[in-house]
Formats: sequence, C-alpha cells, structure tokens
Amino acid sequence: MKKLLMTLSGLFLTAKAHSWGGYQLGDVVKGISASHLGWYRLRKRYERMWPESIATEYLKRTTDSKRFDILCSIARSRGRKAKDLPGPHDVVVHLRLGDVADRSRQTAASLWQRGSGSPGYYIKGAAYYDKIAMDLHKNVSKVFLVGWNHHGSYGNHETSNRYRDYVLNFFESKGYKVVSRWENSPDDDFIFMVHAATFVYGGGGFSRIIGECVRRFNATLPVPWQGQWKKAFSCHKNCDEDLESAPARSQLVSGMV
Repeated sequence: MKKLLMTLSGLFLTAKAHSWGGYQLGDVVKGISASHLGWYRLRKRYERMWPESIATEYLKRTTDSKRFDILCSIARSRGRKAKDLPGPHDVVVHLRLGDVADRSRQTAASLWQRGSGSPGYYIKGAAYYDKIAMDLHKNVSKVFLVGWNHHGSYGNHETSNRYRDYVLNFFESKGYKVVSRWENSPDDDFIFMVHAATFVYGGGGFSRIIGECVRRFNATLPVPWQGQWKKAFSCHKNCDEDLESAPARSQLVSGMV
C-alpha cells in the first residue's frame, strides 16, 4: 500500500509539473514572451492553457510590460483569499531550481560552493547565504524555502534536490526552524512569496518580479538584486496611489526592523 501511494503521488506531481510546463509569469510581465508572440497571441495562448492564472489576468488587463501596479494589485487581491501566508517574523527564501541546476555540468556541491555562472546568476552559492544569515534579525520565527524543481525541466532532479538540501542544512545549522515548500504551483508560490515580511531573492526573472511587489509592499529585502536587469523597474503613475489604499499594507510592513 505504501509503495502504491508513493507511485500515485509521483504520478500526480508529474502531471502537475506538465500542466504548468511553459508557464512563465516573469517573462510575461517583463515583456519577453510578447516580444516573441505579440501581446494578442500571447494572451490567447495563456487563456487557453492557464485561464485562471495570474499571467492570464495580467494579460487581460494590460498590453504593457512591467506594469507592477497591475501585477501587485492582482497579488494583493488573491492574497486576501489565501489560507497560508508567511507571518511578520518569517523569512522567505526563493530558490531557482530545475533547468539551470539539472542541466548544469557542475555538481550540487560545486553549485553550493560557487553558485551558477550563467546569466542572471540563477543559483546562489554559500557566500550569498552566509551574508544573509549574518544580517537577519534574531527574532526570526521560521525560514521558508520555496522552489519548483520542474522549472523548464522534467525527469531527473537529483542536482536540484541535493542543492536545496545544502541550503536547508545551512539554515538549520544556524539555528533556524526551516519549512520547505517544494511542490506548489508557480502562482501559489508567487502569492506566498510577495506577502513575505522579509524576502530573499533567488535567481531569474520570477524572483525579480516577486521582489518588486515585496518592495512596493514596504517589506524587507535584506540583500539587493544580483543578476540581470539591475536597473530598478519604474513604477507607473498610479502605482503608489493604488498600493497606498491597500488594506494589506500595514500587515506587510516588516516585523524585522
């Protein structure tokens, strides 16, 4: 029975991974996807494949890239309905797992020691987390590690799994209570992470757009963005006014300061 349950669980996760295969919220918001397909064709594709997704809602509301006023408004609205969000003394750490790690010629140990040298610095090394651990406030309740093994990659995730274990063991060795979130959908992860009181960037465009909402919600980013797109994204004219009226604003102010 136990073996059967494990098999069924594996089949479920594989099906879930494939159902989100090709979904790229970061590239949609940054306009990269539209540069290939055009906004109309892109919206039709997302309406067909992921009709209830954040990306589809974004595409229905604008044909502009980097409209963080719209994206963060969607996140705020969906966050009100979420049952599970991080608390004011929790730290949320995003890990870019999947393709970059699993297709790398580096071992997990090497990635942990040196990080990934690919564009965007997708995978962070030990030195990155060392600095973060030194800067975190002592009243941290939990450290949440959030990642999705299936990002752009199916099949063997041994390197991703081992790398994330290095990160988990590191924070545990520093005395933190660590909670793992590995198998949620990209949209569920997005809503969870943008509501962090303290958010630690991973690599890639998905992590960058999360940080943009975290920053607009007046939460804490203990280390600046490191990777491509270092220039700050501009906030459209109605962004500040829109977020100022957010009922969630006060609860998202960091409890770490």
